[in-house]
Parts: sequence; C-alpha cells; structure tokens
Amino acid sequence: MDHKDTAAEFDELEEILSEVFRESVRVESAVQEHLGDSTLSIADIGYSRTTRHSDGPSTTQHIRETILLSDDPELELPEFTLGPKPKTVMFSLLSKLAGANNIGFDNSPEFSEHYNLFGWAEKPVRLLFNKTLRDHLGTQSTWNVIGKGNALVVFRHNDVVVGAERERFKRDGLEIVSLFQQAEESLDAIGGVRRETTANDMAATADRMGGLVGSMLARQLNKLRITRSEMEQFANQLSPRDIPIGMKRQVLGETLVLVFVGLMFVVTGLVLGTVFLFVPGDWSPLIAYLILITQPLIGGLILFFTIRYRSRKKRTLENGTLIKANVVGIKATSTSVNDQKQFKIKAEYTDHGKVVRKTFNAYGGSVDHARKCESDGQPIRILIDPKDPEHVIGLDLLLVFDE
Repeated sequence: MDHKDTAAEFDELEEILSEVFRESVRVESAVQEHLGDSTLSIADIGYSRTTRHSDGPSTTQHIRETILLSDDPELELPEFTLGPKPKTVMFSLLSKLAGANNIGFDNSPEFSEHYNLFGWAEKPVRLLFNKTLRDHLGTQSTWNVIGKGNALVVFRHNDVVVGAERERFKRDGLEIVSLFQQAEESLDAIGGVRRETTANDMAATADRMGGLVGSMLARQLNKLRITRSEMEQFANQLSPRDIPIGMKRQVLGETLVLVFVGLMFVVTGLVLGTVFLFVPGDWSPLIAYLILITQPLIGGLILFFTIRYRSRKKRTLENGTLIKANVVGIKATSTSVNDQKQFKIKAEYTDHGKVVRKTFNAYGGSVDHARKCESDGQPIRILIDPKDPEHVIGLDLLLVFDE
C-alpha cells in the first residue's frame, strides 16, 4: 500500500472525487492500493454543500466522511447516486409535491423501501442494479454509493470511520464494490447498452418526475434545447452565423438580468444622490456625493463586464473560426458557478505544423462528454474568437438533444 502524506499528492484523488461528488472535495488523509491499472483508495474527505432557500438565506453544511473509492478503467458505470431514504412523513409529502424521481423495483421491496436511487439514464441504472446487488444492499440500509464511469464511491454520509472500524468498513465496502463489478460485467454481456447521460435522458427524467421540480427542470431544458440538426446546420453556416435560441441561452446564460441590475444601480444612485444633495435634511452632503459616485460606478462596472461578456460570446458564435481539437486535459478548479463545479478543459490542434493549445471552462455534463472524448481520442469542434484567440467556446460540449 502507498500512503499519501502531503496535500500536493492528493491532487489526482481530489480531482476524481470532486467530479464524482460535483463538489470541491478536500482529501484530509488517504491510503491507496494499486491493483494493476485500478486503484483502491480509503480516504477521509471534507466538502461544503450550500442549500439555497426561496424564503430565506442559504444554509451551508460542512461534511466530513470516510470513503472507499474504486478507480478502475475496466468499469464503465452509468451515473447514479444511491442513499438511505429518510423515514419521516414530511419527507414523503415533500417528495410527492416536488416530484422525486426514485428508481424503484417491485420485486425488491426492502431495497426500494430503504433506498433512494437516482440516475438520469434510467435503463442502464436499472440493468446495473440486479437482484443480487439489490438483495445485498436491502439488508443494510445505511450505505451511500455513487457511480460514474470508471469511479465507484462507497461511504456513509457525514460519517468518519475511526480505529478498528476502518477495517470493517473496508471489508464491507469491498464486498459492495465486488458486487458492482459483477453487475457491470453482466451489463457488458448484454451489449449495446449506452451508459453516458444525454440531454434526452434528462428531459425524460424531468417528465417522469412531475411535481414542482420536474416541471421547473422541464421548462429549463426546453429553454436550452438545441437539436442535432440545428447544431449541424449552425456548424455548416458561413459567417456571420444565425445562432439558435437554445445555443444562445446555453452560451450566454442568464446574464441579461445583470444588465438591468447595472442600470438599476446607476439610476437609483443618481436619483438618491440628487435627493440627498438638494432636499433639505440632517444628512451630510458627503453622503450624497458618496451615493452619486459609488452606486453609478458599481452599476457601470456591472454593465461594462456583462455587455463585454455577452458581446464576446455572441461574436465568437457568429464569426468564430471553427476547428477540430483534441481534448488533452481536464482539471477541476476551486470555483463553482450556479452550484456547478468549474473545470478547465485543455484542447490542442495543429496549425501549419505548430501545436496550438487552448483552455476553456466547462461545467456539469459538458465535463463528462469532454472526458469521454479524451478517452476515445475523439476530436471536438471549438470556436475561436476572431478578436481574441485566447477566448474559445467548446461547440461540441453544449447540451444537444436528439430529434
């Protein structure tokens, strides 16, 4: 076994776990065992999870837990999360209202009673969770399991295992890993089962969910919708290209609201500053000048950076140079945007015999697709800003729906 002693040596492990958990994971301690090309890690990790509430301030939970990670290139798991089902009546009511999408099994009542199982691609997840696996987990209702590609993580939520219990944790965790390996081999034997999550899987899941969450997700996906034919038609256009509305929304995001925020700061600053300056009162003129200067300045900066961001993206989509590049690196950052962890995608291509490297940001499912392209050696199409060659949009990493 190889013991990890310094923070620098945790980078690769933290990157894998951050991608699986979709959180900025910190590895506090770890022991690894290499078995051929696969790696087994037992680690104590920590991360923070923020929940935003519509009726009040957000709350942050700081989580520490012991995990067992199997990183095995022979595994090709559909993405899923499994966790104990809360037993409260309130949770049951909220689940029905919100539209919980638990994958249940009629012939495994104990498993379905004790666990919530979620996966965007329902078919491969159902096939993976065979009867043997469900029966084993159904007798132990405390485990959390996350699977994604080559990685399988087994743990108990917010539970750090200490002392002699770690050996038992390892033994029980390895038994679960072994059952998943056998189940994945059975999935291989079926043949033709797609494992990766597609935009259509997400839309189908939203339809199955129903409820408030399902309807909100369906509306959001519909706003972002780009069909494969729209994508190819866009890519085959000469500049300036017509941008499909779904593509524009995916690339520009919800930044238009910031234009109105900036304008609001400018207008309210000018109005309030003028009121404080010319209307008699007990306040100091200094307050009026501060408002007149600071609020319009803040609003102006918001306007400037928002308009600059939107114009760069729009310019690149309309007039950018379209080329094919190979993904050569994917690295997690410590930044999150809209609760999605940011990753840096490195891509390279050859221009007149010279290797050119570009780096751009990606989130969520785009990272999964980039990683698959990297492992398969499949090039992706990127658009390069005609005025700023360092600004790149990964065209093939956008969310594309089948017809």
